[in-house]
Amino acid sequence: MIEKMYIDRLRLLPIEEVADALGMGIRWHSALCPFHNDSHPSLHFNRQHNTYHCYVCGEHGGPIDLVMKRENLQFHAACHWLADAFGVYLGEESGRYSDRRRALDEARSRPSDRNSRRLAQLHRLMDEPVDTRPAVVDTEYLSLYVSHPMLTPEAEHFLFEERKLRREIIEWCHVSSISQPTPCTRFGRPFYDAPSLLIPYFDAEGRLQSVQSRYLGASRKASCDDNRKASDGEERKARGVPRFRFPRGSQCHIYNLPILRWVRPDEPLFITEGCTDCWAMMSTGRKAIAIPSATLLKPEDIEPLKGLSLHICPDQDEPGERLYLELKDRLPQLQRHQLPEGCKDFSDYYLRIAK
Repeated sequence: MIEKMYIDRLRLLPIEEVADALGMGIRWHSALCPFHNDSHPSLHFNRQHNTYHCYVCGEHGGPIDLVMKRENLQFHAACHWLADAFGVYLGEESGRYSDRRRALDEARSRPSDRNSRRLAQLHRLMDEPVDTRPAVVDTEYLSLYVSHPMLTPEAEHFLFEERKLRREIIEWCHVSSISQPTPCTRFGRPFYDAPSLLIPYFDAEGRLQSVQSRYLGASRKASCDDNRKASDGEERKARGVPRFRFPRGSQCHIYNLPILRWVRPDEPLFITEGCTDCWAMMSTGRKAIAIPSATLLKPEDIEPLKGLSLHICPDQDEPGERLYLELKDRLPQLQRHQLPEGCKDFSDYYLRIAK
């Protein structure tokens, strides 16, 4: 049995080096996926997380997984394959003074050896402790969904027919969509539900922070005796599908921060409760951000908003009123505007004036 410390060393082997040793022909951190009939490179390698993921068939994992699946080996055999290929010592299984270990030391001492730099790097990795820090949001992976936004028919209908939003606003916000359940992470779980919008959150400098999904599932017949049509909320509850979903580890407190670069100090900036209200506000020609919860705001979130002319049209419910009071306490310059009677939020009001 191979001890855990040696397995951890194998998992630290650079994923692209492993793929190269398997003859997979890497180019620009991608390769043709060997796990399905691939004609365009869809297998992507993330050097930061030392993983691979196919965006078509969903295969994913680390160095050991890649060898197991590529060579059709069991775990134990895959570990020995990697040890043989990269000269990694496996403790008693390799023998205390194995030929493999001596070959590695000799290669390490020969600068002319074309593999010496790689093997020296592997030795350094073997001597370092395994990184056990909590995983962070994989923005490199998520950027593939929103760098070239695409809108499904469901998304087009929701945004432009139901909500009457301006197309240029949705394009500015890089909103995309999916029609099939899609992984939030390159490891395959959890999934964004489908059909859904994919809503990217950027920082003030335009760097992607995370991607939120907004479920667009159509309502269906309820199972109750009166055969009434289930509301969207009832359907999600019945299916256990949340309306909004963030990948684990996301800490996004303000939506549409890049707009701050274009706001003059004396120009009104509207705060809304959600993304849809934010798009509706911007569709009227106003600049806007969204803050779903004031209690989650940190001092560094508040700082860029100080000195700006802030305005809000609170939702006509208890959470909307609470959001206004909490924000007013932290941003005293915030000005309140009352929505007309019968409008529960700004999106509702926008639909009235957009007709």
